[in-house]
Amino acid sequence: MLVLSRFDQEKICIGSEIVLTVVRCDLEFAVIEILLPEDATVTYSHSPDPFPRSRGGAVRIVLEPGDYCLINVDEEKSIEVHIVDLRRQSDSQRCKARMGFEAPSEIPIHRKEVYDAIHLENQGKQDNA
Repeated sequence: MLVLSRFDQEKICIGSEIVLTVVRCDLEFAVIEILLPEDATVTYSHSPDPFPRSRGGAVRIVLEPGDYCLINVDEEKSIEVHIVDLRRQSDSQRCKARMGFEAPSEIPIHRKEVYDAIHLENQGKQDNA
C-alpha cells in the first residue's frame, strides 16, 4: 500500500485522468473530492451503489479513519483509497490526512506537485527531440 499525506486543498493525481482533493480534514473525518472520467465510478467500501456526482462531474465523500472507497476505473480495474489516519500538524493547527492507495501497478499515483514536475519534464524532452 502506498501512503501519501495531504493537507486541506492539496491534491493527488491517479493516472492521468483522476484527481483526488482533500477538501477538509479534522481529527474525526476527511472530506474528499474525486474528479474522474464519466465512465468511472466511486463506491463506498460497504455498498455497491455508486456515489452521485456533482454538476462538475466530481464525487464528494466523507471518510473516517479506517474507512475506504473504491474508484472503479473499469470492470477489471479498481483503486482502493483508505483513510489511514488523520493527524494534527505539530507546529500548526492544520490537519493532515494520511491516505493509503492500493492500485494496479500500471496506474501511477503521485502528489499533484510531483505529477506536474514529471509532466513538465516529459514535455521538455519532447520539445528537445
